[in-house]
Amino acid sequence: MSASDTSSRLSIWRLTRRIVLTAIAGIAVAACGGGGGGSSDTNAVSSAGPAAGSTVSNLDASTYMIGLKVVANGRETVQLIGTGFAINDKLLATNAHVVNAILDFSRNASRNGLQIVGVSAFQSETGKEVPLLEALSHPSYTGSTRSPDVGLLVARNALTNALVLASNDEASAMRKADVAQVNGFPGDVSDQIFSNNFQPGLSVPQSSLFTGNIQALRNFDNRVVVDPPTTSTIDMFEYGMDTSPGTSGSAVIRNNKVVAVHNSGVVNMVLRPGPNNTVTIDREVLATASFGIHVKHLHNLIREYNTGVLEADKRFALPVSAALLAATPGRGQSGGFVPTTNNGAANQATFRGSVVNPSNGNVAHQVQFTVNSSLAVAGSSSWPANPALNLAQRSFVLSGAATANGTLEFVDNTPAVIPGFRRGVYTGAINPANGVISGQYYEINETTNELFYFGDWTAAR
Repeated sequence: MSASDTSSRLSIWRLTRRIVLTAIAGIAVAACGGGGGGSSDTNAVSSAGPAAGSTVSNLDASTYMIGLKVVANGRETVQLIGTGFAINDKLLATNAHVVNAILDFSRNASRNGLQIVGVSAFQSETGKEVPLLEALSHPSYTGSTRSPDVGLLVARNALTNALVLASNDEASAMRKADVAQVNGFPGDVSDQIFSNNFQPGLSVPQSSLFTGNIQALRNFDNRVVVDPPTTSTIDMFEYGMDTSPGTSGSAVIRNNKVVAVHNSGVVNMVLRPGPNNTVTIDREVLATASFGIHVKHLHNLIREYNTGVLEADKRFALPVSAALLAATPGRGQSGGFVPTTNNGAANQATFRGSVVNPSNGNVAHQVQFTVNSSLAVAGSSSWPANPALNLAQRSFVLSGAATANGTLEFVDNTPAVIPGFRRGVYTGAINPANGVISGQYYEINETTNELFYFGDWTAAR
């Protein structure tokens, strides 16, 4: 397959993914709580026990509704976007897609003449407002619900209640039919109670508690069956609860500890006629299937937070700075990859980097490529020997193209080197502030045009 063919197929895939996630009529696996690798800890414990279905005593006091404070025409309103829960005296856990929603909403507001003056968390049962200072999302989150969809929010004031996180192996001890609970703020309930007019200091949010059984243990890679279930193989839990948008970022509780972060569900998006020839979009729960991200990915993000090393759009101040609002991802002052010359000769930039997946060590490999003045990408990938898969060290040719706005896509020639193996696909964008390219690594089934996410990559000059 040529790079241009792959680019075309990627565009089709992106459109398909967008339809799947936001379809007007049809089935969707919806983020924002629609109906449905890190290191392993030792001393695993059984998930059975008398406390399995009980409610944590400080669950409500540790649960917060997340809202953006928007000023339009001199009037301040609060836009509710999800749920968070306290995990210590300064951190709230939530979803990466909730963090991204804060950034995206802020960018759109800025472009439309609105102003985001703050982001706050509102405590369940009391309505106490806690201003938020900073937002972080997992560096390996791809925008897909089948990736480490976890985030953190840093509180300005000390949080007096917090939930206990299960160890990785405690969470991995979960099995089908175990009882779990989700506590959060479903959007349909908020609409009914507040009528889209939540008022800090006057309105008091009350979280809703859902209870259901674990239905399946899943890996991000849909070709992987979790058998046997271990910390390295389980990425997600599926459970039977009729959640809805707004519960994104809620704690999933088992044995009085957080075992996962609720992030998505299966809903039906339908068009309904409204007054004055308007059309409304309703979400109907299609199946009692909801999903939560294994707590191991939250533990990983907490370690990232403690190191202080994350890219600008993965960790940013609240409210979002004007500089970050103006910096469209993949674009900057120079516009991205711009052809340049040196004494009349075309320049080409060489990048070196690596592909990683904390949950799958078999993915790790190195890449080296150049982007020339014609925006052509050429290079190679190098994979280490893998005795477990009976594979010697191997390398592949990379080819593709970049765009002037800073994005690029390229593929390898795996099928020509190892017949029967899938072609690798790399997509990414350059950060003009530091010149680092980051993106995702996929493998493509060229018969069905399906892309399978395998990891993330970064490269620098």
